[in-house]
Amino acid sequence: TDWTNFYHWAFVATHAALATAVNHGSPNPTLTRAAARLPGEVAARLLTTLYGNGPAERTHAALARFLGGGSGGRWVSRDDWAVMSHFLDEFPEVSQLAGIDVMERGFPSLLDDFVEQAQEGQRELP
Repeated sequence: TDWTNFYHWAFVATHAALATAVNHGSPNPTLTRAAARLPGEVAARLLTTLYGNGPAERTHAALARFLGGGSGGRWVSRDDWAVMSHFLDEFPEVSQLAGIDVMERGFPSLLDDFVEQAQEGQRELP
């Protein structure tokens, strides 16, 4: 499984869902269609989680790092992975949107493997 691609698109789709929820839409029609698969109450809950309280700032910062790598890529910290693990636990709809049930695939052990590889310079996100 290409977990790098999964996480990248899961969070891109999440941001598209957020944009759709605040009636801005997404400039990418594919992402807009993907976001439309998230129920409105889920998008509202995402907005509240990402912007409605203090700890959400950490989650949003982690999302921004995942999405902001550009062509050069960015290293992913263990803290970012911990934040995203919690995020996916709270929002299984996001993993379902990407077509993968994270917990059934053994995410915690994959997280450790990925972090180790990233620290060794073997992996980076797009």
